[in-house]
Amino acid sequence: ALAYGLARPAARLDALRLGVALRGFWRFRGLFTEGRGWLQRLIDAAAADAPLAVLADAHSTAGMLARYQDDHEAALPLLHHSLDIYRQLGDAADRGAMAVTLRNIAAIHYWRDELELTEQYSRDILAIERELGNLPAVATMLGNLASVNKLLGRFDLTRAYQVEALALHRQVSGVGGVISSLNGLGLLEFHEGHLAEALRLHEEALGMARAIDDPYHQSMLLANLAENKMVQGRLAEARADLEASLALARAGGFARLEMTTVFNLGLLRLLEGGGAAEVWPLMRRALVYWRDSGIRVMVDVSLYPIALLLSRAGRDEAAVRLVSYVDAQTRNPVRAPDFQMMLDEISGAARARRGAGFAAAEANGRALTMDEATALALGEGDALAAGPE
Repeated sequence: ALAYGLARPAARLDALRLGVALRGFWRFRGLFTEGRGWLQRLIDAAAADAPLAVLADAHSTAGMLARYQDDHEAALPLLHHSLDIYRQLGDAADRGAMAVTLRNIAAIHYWRDELELTEQYSRDILAIERELGNLPAVATMLGNLASVNKLLGRFDLTRAYQVEALALHRQVSGVGGVISSLNGLGLLEFHEGHLAEALRLHEEALGMARAIDDPYHQSMLLANLAENKMVQGRLAEARADLEASLALARAGGFARLEMTTVFNLGLLRLLEGGGAAEVWPLMRRALVYWRDSGIRVMVDVSLYPIALLLSRAGRDEAAVRLVSYVDAQTRNPVRAPDFQMMLDEISGAARARRGAGFAAAEANGRALTMDEATALALGEGDALAAGPE
């Protein structure tokens, strides 16, 4: 139908409307590349007098699909163009659709670790959705605010938002919303060290994602389950989960999920006793992707496991500098159990081997910028993998 409409000028507006209507299909089936391709062709072919509201929706949808592939440089112009059109429409604009555009802009700021800006956008969007009585969207925004507050270390507020979101999703939303809330609650339980409850929540969500054939959330949840199992020492099970997650991410073109799984396969190999030649190429690939995509949250998350790799190779100063940098940057005072285990090993080895030099390395790490910390990790990892000169 899209090809038919695209080939016939009189039918192109209807085809553009259909492309927008397929937004949920492309999103929940993980067909981001396909959707982006169709929408770009439809937008390019749209008549000069096409209705502004339809153009706004089309740019918003194209921006959302680009955002899901972490192509923020392509996503933001599309989303801001959509927002400009909605504002041009004034009182005639669909405020619910405008809120969706704002939600995707907020998500990009989230991954860039611009949390206060994300929270501001999210509160504004929540107010719009409450005013409109759009309860499924209210539930989604409560979940988004929970995610922001978790990174800010406000766990009581995180739980309150997430519990309210889950209850509302169960009442008014489809299965996808329930899956998202269960995943968020599972991540909170994991961060607080409640491993069994986190596992239960993520397994429940995974079963639901499989039931509706949602590959994106299946890949995400399998990676989260693997992280939990690694902390418990269930390494063979973690490997099976990560390999399944990776296959789904690659098939769906979910770049960020693919890189998360690739990185965690590197960490798993380290925990299995693998050396730098096996571990570092996986970690390096993901770190460079996150750096180049501007996904600061994941850059910082990756530096603890990289520090563990360096520590086990005796590169204590660099390891301590990296974990001290992360600790200085984070606004969350509670370490997740995997990070705590890594820190205990890194700090214990460094204190024993470096003595008085430990404090100097700590102070140096706290003063690093993200670019300096990333360059340090890449330089040390490359040197380690290259072996003795």
